Amino acid sequence: MTVGPFADATAYGMLAAVAARDGEREAIVFDGQRLTFSALLARIDTFAAGLAALGLGKGDALGIWLPNRPLGTSRSTRPPASGSWSSPSTRATAPTS
Repeated sequence: MTVGPFADATAYGMLAAVAARDGEREAIVFDGQRLTFSALLARIDTFAAGLAALGLGKGDALGIWLPNRPLGTSRSTRPPASGSWSSPSTRATAPTS
């Protein structure tokens, strides 16, 4: 089987590479809000630091329920890079009763 160039890539790693190369390019434009790749990476790192301060680490699981908005993107990207894993959910994936 052929292994593609992104076989070992993470979302965070790819984002960090783009931010290093083109940090001032817009990553997200939503509802009048504009985030560059550098700003998005900074938000992700700030969130990850907060999780670490709470004791979340390697092997821990994190469930996240946020809307499909820039905040959701910045909250679901970093945890895997810290050794924990996340399971982002939205209304589209929420169970119905």
